[in-house]
Amino acid sequence: MNNANILQRKCSFAKIHLLGRLMSYIMKQLERLKTIYNLLNQEKLTKDVLFEKLNKSVSTRQITRDLKDIRELYLRADEEWIVNTDKKAHSYHIKKNESFILFEQYRQSVQNGGFVSVNPQIDDILDKTNFYELKKNESFQENFEILYRAISSETKIFVSKIKYYATAETDKAELQDEDLELIPVKIMYHRGDFYLCSFYKNTFRTDKIGQMTGIKILEKKFNRAKQLQKVSTELEKRFGITKNINKEVYEIKLQFSSATGTFVKEFRWHPTQNFETLEKSTTKDVVMTLYCGINRELVGWVFQWMSNVKIISPPELVALYDEMLEEMRKNKNKDYVPSTNIFNK
Repeated sequence: MNNANILQRKCSFAKIHLLGRLMSYIMKQLERLKTIYNLLNQEKLTKDVLFEKLNKSVSTRQITRDLKDIRELYLRADEEWIVNTDKKAHSYHIKKNESFILFEQYRQSVQNGGFVSVNPQIDDILDKTNFYELKKNESFQENFEILYRAISSETKIFVSKIKYYATAETDKAELQDEDLELIPVKIMYHRGDFYLCSFYKNTFRTDKIGQMTGIKILEKKFNRAKQLQKVSTELEKRFGITKNINKEVYEIKLQFSSATGTFVKEFRWHPTQNFETLEKSTTKDVVMTLYCGINRELVGWVFQWMSNVKIISPPELVALYDEMLEEMRKNKNKDYVPSTNIFNK
């Protein structure tokens, strides 16, 4: 073996040795961070106390750096970094954010029909009104389970009947369809109810699960990954999930009073929404702009704000709004309330 080979081998051994020492240092640092993290979860501690509990293995300056790393990199979303100021020394503590935990549990469980508290003692603190929540029955639960299995296995379904059409998917006078073979892609929770997002003969549709009867899983597979993006694209064209009056996507502008506009801005209504305050106006009105189709859900939502909103554009939306106003006025002189659907003509 010549000198060059010997030198090359020595360099290789040196690199391995250096890498080993580096890995050992990193492991010791991670173990120390974990130890400090666990200690601070149990009690309030100062740097000097941590120094003692770590058997004086590192300096207090290193502990300062470790505390900074834990605060910036180690904490979970449901944890708070607490610094207690004392005349002699600061103490540190990691506190569980109970409100965050409760909110997350509520958010995850509300779609399943209720809220179950982590701590029974605070059951009366967090609650929900059940306003606009679906009353689930046995048929709904059965439909939900069948659809979940079909979507999970990427298998097409057959539906013998869908009636009433909460999402205005039909143009038929009897408000029902029969014998549909669907590609079920996603179940959507929306305004207190569950809907199936699917394709029927390459046409996107959303159907209320409770309005479906006679669902059967077919022995026909489909590629769900290819359908998911199509669902997202189609839903972005809608305000909510209701069928649009046509295939057009409009620039919709709504002018809200200052107080109502400030409130509306706090919520997510559509992925394209944008708000502008009219600084030159005396009342600082708020203009909301979004890009989507026109449907029954949009018109009904605009009515929700009563006299605190006006439609700037497009004219098609203004016309539908005025037509609905006229239909409502006619009801004053009738002995019954007719079923009308001006969105499917």
